[in-house]
Amino acid sequence: MTTENSQLLRAYFHSIEPLLQGSLASRKPGRLRGVLGAATIVLLISSVIPLVPTLLARTAPVILKSNFLTIGRYRVPLTSSHVWWSICVVVFTGSTALWAKWVSSNKKKNKRKWLSDAQLRFAICYAIVEEIGRYQTNGRAIHADLALEYWRALRVMLLHLFRPAGSLLPGNYPPAALPSPYDLDQFWNTEPEFALYPEIDALKRRFPWFRLDAKTEFIVKALYELPARIQDRLQDKKDLAEISDYLDDLSAYLYGEIPDVPGRVGSESAAEYADRHLWAFCEKLSKQGPYSTEQETVTQPARFWTAVGSAVHGATIPFSHSNLFVCFLAWYIFTLALTLLGLRAALHFLPNMTIDSILVSLIVGGPLACAVSAVAISRPRKRETPASGE
Repeated sequence: MTTENSQLLRAYFHSIEPLLQGSLASRKPGRLRGVLGAATIVLLISSVIPLVPTLLARTAPVILKSNFLTIGRYRVPLTSSHVWWSICVVVFTGSTALWAKWVSSNKKKNKRKWLSDAQLRFAICYAIVEEIGRYQTNGRAIHADLALEYWRALRVMLLHLFRPAGSLLPGNYPPAALPSPYDLDQFWNTEPEFALYPEIDALKRRFPWFRLDAKTEFIVKALYELPARIQDRLQDKKDLAEISDYLDDLSAYLYGEIPDVPGRVGSESAAEYADRHLWAFCEKLSKQGPYSTEQETVTQPARFWTAVGSAVHGATIPFSHSNLFVCFLAWYIFTLALTLLGLRAALHFLPNMTIDSILVSLIVGGPLACAVSAVAISRPRKRETPASGE
């Protein structure tokens, strides 16, 4: 890359570098928001079942030492589970709606305050180049560790760039939705290639006449091989100069994809500039062979909790599936099971309780209403993105 181009990328990176850490932090779900959201949803479901209303009907009179609460001229029976059911459903439905609005407003605020997706992709990629340069200058391992950390953030963003949201297809590959870091580590550390476009491979196997043009084939192959070229090398601090060289070209490509940059870079348009550097990136990457860290001979203890975490993540995939029917069905079956289990428990502890019209409507309409609400909340809002495919 020419000195002029390097200076251009470095100057742009330094202009947005102060916002890099804040932008990365804003993309991570806040722990407080997550805990509050989970609590409100669990309380709402427990109220609909109705576990919480039954508990309140039994404990409130004991705590308040009265069976009635007088509000003006009205006396509210504290022992009535139906009254508590109405109060709990209204309160926790409102709490869930307020939580969803809070999360949405925070996302909008962060979008205005921090870097856009295109800027963040460029900043993370160029930050790897910068940290490699600092490590080569002063030999401090923290810079190499930061480069590896930035790479793990970049690889997820590259999934979103090259596989736009909504292009979810069947197959044993990470979906367009954000995968967990463990899934990516497990996949990219055990597979020589990451099939970013499994549908292309399926079409090639099914139809002998299906082919990509040479340039597209070359770029797709480079994207497939990127993890095997960079992942373990960064971890072991090997061939860092080569990694920095081709990531410099990838940064130039990502720079050309930013909508806010000038329309021309020297004598080229931004699109031509990006295309040229993408090709240079693929050419340099293809000259570097795969590399994998040597496995230690010492038997490592089983990562039980990691495996459990992966299993839980896999079990929750249907609840955020891109197909509305699959997502709705998962939530409906889940809430129906909770409703039936709660009713069974209530009948066990309250054998005199009779199945009346309210309980029947709860069994029929409760899971349906909860499933519809859950699908509506889990759907991502339309992103306000520029026309360049951001």
